[in-house]
Amino acid sequence: MTDQLFDLFLHCFPEYQTSRAWFENLLKPQEAHVIAEYVQGRPAGYAMIHGGSIPVLCVAENHRRQGMGSRLLGRLRRTSAARGRRSSL
Repeated sequence: MTDQLFDLFLHCFPEYQTSRAWFENLLKPQEAHVIAEYVQGRPAGYAMIHGGSIPVLCVAENHRRQGMGSRLLGRLRRTSAARGRRSSL
C-alpha cells in the first residue's frame, strides 16, 4: 500500500521534491493514521492525520470535485474523536 500512496502523493504534489524515505517516515509515527478511498483496488484519495493536524490530503485528479476530499475529512474527524482528540479538523 505504501508504494501506491507514495505514487499518488507524487501525482498530487509534483512540485515537491520528496524522497520515498521522507514519505515512509511520515507514515511511521505512532500518532499517524491514514484513511484512503479505493477505486478498482487502487487508492484514489487519502488523508493522514498526525496528532491534531493533517499533513497530507490527496485526491487523484480524475476523482476530484466528486466529494472524496470531503468524505476523507469527515472520516478523519470521526477517527480523531474516537481517539479522544480535540481537533480543529
